[in-house]
Amino acid sequence: LAAKGGMSITLYGSYQPPPEKIFLERQRDFLRGNGYSRACLVSDGLAAGIDPLTASKRHLLHSDVNFMFFTKKGRGQGIVRELAYVAEDPNMTGKIADCVVFDEAGSVGSSIPQLSWSDISSRRIEVQRFENEEILHVALLARAEIFAMRKRSDIEARPFV
Repeated sequence: LAAKGGMSITLYGSYQPPPEKIFLERQRDFLRGNGYSRACLVSDGLAAGIDPLTASKRHLLHSDVNFMFFTKKGRGQGIVRELAYVAEDPNMTGKIADCVVFDEAGSVGSSIPQLSWSDISSRRIEVQRFENEEILHVALLARAEIFAMRKRSDIEARPFV
């Protein structure tokens, strides 16, 4: 339980159109409701004077786990930029294993743009596909539990969990 509650999980995705941000908030709240009390969106902690890209980069570097969401209806410029940062920035090399891309895929295929697939493939970033929120919730919990087990000793060793 300490590992679940002490593990920071940041969720990234499109905030436009507005229902997309609500979708991300539901995923954050779902994780929180299942013991991951430090699950957040980048916008949850935006400090005055910090631009969103800088805030995203800080979260990507310092979160225990990064979950990135590509959806059919989301305008993905921001999430594409965040994924490119993960794939290209040398500071992120050690963090790639802490990232999972969730791809809303259905009968019409992937939500991930082709160029972003190049980033995913070249850096071997894990991808979880989902067709609806029920399937997504199963995948979110499964991935979060694996990370909590993997990072348990590090999280429990922190002075303030």
